[in-house]
Amino acid sequence: MKKLSALIALLLCVTVGGVYANWVYTNDEVDIQDRKYEAVATLTDKQLTTEHGTFTIVSDLVVKIDQNNSVEGDHSAKLVFLTTTGGEDPTLTVTFEPNINAPQDVKNNGVQAELYLSETATMKYYSDADGHLTTAGAPGALERSVFALSNTASDSFEGDPSVPENAGKAVVWQKEGTVFKAVYDKTDFAQMIQLTTITNTQSEPVTFILDTQADYTTFSENVLTGNIAFHVTDGTVNGAGGQG
Repeated sequence: MKKLSALIALLLCVTVGGVYANWVYTNDEVDIQDRKYEAVATLTDKQLTTEHGTFTIVSDLVVKIDQNNSVEGDHSAKLVFLTTTGGEDPTLTVTFEPNINAPQDVKNNGVQAELYLSETATMKYYSDADGHLTTAGAPGALERSVFALSNTASDSFEGDPSVPENAGKAVVWQKEGTVFKAVYDKTDFAQMIQLTTITNTQSEPVTFILDTQADYTTFSENVLTGNIAFHVTDGTVNGAGGQG
């Protein structure tokens, strides 16, 4: 009895002097606290390593200055457009091939582009009032350019074909597969490249006249020293605005 009484007293001491160790369970009615993680939405770095595409120009055009021969013995000049093999149907083809990473609009429609001309060397001569070749300082001598080019380099870009004033300057593309092409023929060349004409003393339009073999040699060796270059541009040349 003494042992039992001692045990009961001990349990009472624990109950009175201590804390109950509860059984703990989860509760279906207690909401689990929501949490979130915000992943930053952004783009990877852009890389501007190349242009929208590539231009190419392929041609077999040769610009020849021939004797007019409209009248026997006439030594005035006229232009003839031939192929590199002597044919009479030269062409010049401008091509734009979009880059695989170009915008879809560029792949669908190409880019605005302008075709303009230049001389690789300044080609000028002196003639009298009737177009006969002469020298600087001779009576009535006037300096003239050999060629009159329809569209030369300028500070403005005229590549929008929807603008009427850009006719003959803006490239009009025809899509072939994934590339864009524009083909020019001798009818176009006749508009682009002409010989400079003057009004002579008989009020007639004339080009220059190479009346003698010496005139021919002088013109060939000292005047006709350059070529005619065709340029295609999207409006920026070597990082500069305009045609360059």
